[in-house]
Amino acid sequence: MAQHDKCIATLKCQLGNIEVPPGFQSNNGCVNYTVPSKEGLQVVPQYVRRLSNGKVEMLAGREAEESVYVIQLYLTPNYSSPSAEPMPPWFLQLLYGPSAGFNVLTLASYALDQWAVYTEVLCYRENNEEHRIIETEVAELTTRLAVLQE
Repeated sequence: MAQHDKCIATLKCQLGNIEVPPGFQSNNGCVNYTVPSKEGLQVVPQYVRRLSNGKVEMLAGREAEESVYVIQLYLTPNYSSPSAEPMPPWFLQLLYGPSAGFNVLTLASYALDQWAVYTEVLCYRENNEEHRIIETEVAELTTRLAVLQE
């Protein structure tokens, strides 16, 4: 472990004093996507900034005046388990229930190291809202059709 720390210290010395750009933070494994560097390589971004809509701004962190890349975060599917387990009722209540429970869930998912979880929670809620609106429209149209047929 000491040799590993020494190697990291040596590499940091070779890079020089790198300052975090204003508004950004060190990636620290929060985002595992890659961005192109000026050398033409695909690298994991050194600095990231979370946006409120589930997107992330990323900088390669190799030199000044770099391009900022923006992506939408998604969770990577896990195909290693043989079957999906149903979500517990308490989780569904937080996800689809009143705003207070949903706010607790979003705050908890926002604090996680894996930022894509927060984005997925927002997507589930948005999809549920759209589903509810479409169901309401279908019910209204069905009622109007029944009235017109009489």
